[in-house]
Amino acid sequence: MKQKNFRFSIFRRKTKSQIHIGENVAILFIFFILLVVSLVFYARLTETQIGVKQEEKFAAKALDIAQRTAYLPETQCSKDNVVENNCYDLHKMQALANLANENRAHYFNMFGYANITIESIFPQEWRATIYSNVPAKMIEKQSVQIPVSICDFTKPTAKCFFAVMTVDVFR
Repeated sequence: MKQKNFRFSIFRRKTKSQIHIGENVAILFIFFILLVVSLVFYARLTETQIGVKQEEKFAAKALDIAQRTAYLPETQCSKDNVVENNCYDLHKMQALANLANENRAHYFNMFGYANITIESIFPQEWRATIYSNVPAKMIEKQSVQIPVSICDFTKPTAKCFFAVMTVDVFR
């Protein structure tokens, strides 16, 4: 009988230490679960913020290309060497379209993957593509529209059209 009590007392000592170890393991398990949940939450939050930053950067790139297009010296109207704002010479625009097709590398550095069109609205409707370089696999498109005036200075009285320049930038 003495042996049974001895074994029983040893077993009781083990259970107290096992309980303490079990508590420590449970606390560590809960800690690591909370750590994993917080890391997943942080990763998703960071992923969302990166997506927003990429969208802002793409929109800024589209505006940059639209501004470059709007202030191209090759196409702006000038009277007595004074440049007029938001005015483009019709024949210079046609020459730019031909030049952009011939020198694709130079204009690719300027515009990248973009499509630049001018659509006359008043008094006569017509549409012309100035630059077109659409990627084979398009992920997203950002459009910027700029109201402009297109003038034909080849006639004694300059004839001007109200138009919209559309700059589509692709990614």
